[in-house]
Amino acid sequence: MKRMASYCKYVEPYGPGILPAAQIIYPCMLVSAVLCHKADIWLFSMDLRDIVMLTRDYCEDTNRGNIPTIFLHSVLPNLLENPEFQNRRNPGRTIFMLDDEDDIEEKISCAFCPSRVVACNPCLEYIKSVVLPWFGKFEWTYSSMKELIADYESGDLDSFDVKLALGKAINDILEVALALLRHKLVSEFFRSNEEAQAQIVPHRLQDEIGADIQKIQLQNEEMFGH
Repeated sequence: MKRMASYCKYVEPYGPGILPAAQIIYPCMLVSAVLCHKADIWLFSMDLRDIVMLTRDYCEDTNRGNIPTIFLHSVLPNLLENPEFQNRRNPGRTIFMLDDEDDIEEKISCAFCPSRVVACNPCLEYIKSVVLPWFGKFEWTYSSMKELIADYESGDLDSFDVKLALGKAINDILEVALALLRHKLVSEFFRSNEEAQAQIVPHRLQDEIGADIQKIQLQNEEMFGH
C-alpha cells in the first residue's frame, strides 16, 4: 500500500497515506490492462510514467518472466490559454484524427499563440513535435526549431502566419493518415465480410472475362494482319 500511495497523487480532503478507493483501483486497472493483454510492446504518454514504474515494480516483485517493453512519448500541450480553467470537454483543446479541414482551421485560429513568446506556446510545440518530424521542414523555409524561434522572437515571423501554416500542415498530415486508415479499414472489411466478398467475385470474373476477350481480339488482329 505504501508503494501504491507513492504513485498516487494527493487528493483533498484525504491526507498522506489515506487514499480513496478510486485512487487505488484506477492504477491497478491500468497495470492489469498491460499485463493481461498478450502484447510485448506498449506505447504510453509521459503522464502515465508512474503506471509504467508500478508495472515494472510488480513484475520484479512477482518474478514475472515475460516483462513487456513500454515506450514513453511526450504529450502535446493544450491549445487553449489557461487550460486548467477550461472545460475538459472543449474540443478546441486538441486536434483529433477525424477533425475535418474547417475544424482544424478553427481550432488553430483560436489556439493560444502569443507573438514573440516561445515559452508555453502550444503552436510552436506542435510544429516541433509533429510538423518538423513529418515534413522535415516548416513552410518551405525552416528546417529547424532554432531558425524558427529566432525569427519568431524577433518578430520577423508573425503569429498569424504561424497559425496559417500550421493549420495547413496538420490538414496535409491528417489527409494522408486518414487515407491510409480508410484503405486499411476497407481492406479488413472486405476480407472479413462474406457479403462484401460475394460482391467482389462477380467483378473479378468480369475483369478476367474482359482480359480474355482483349487477348482473343489481339490474337485475331495478329492472325488477320498476317
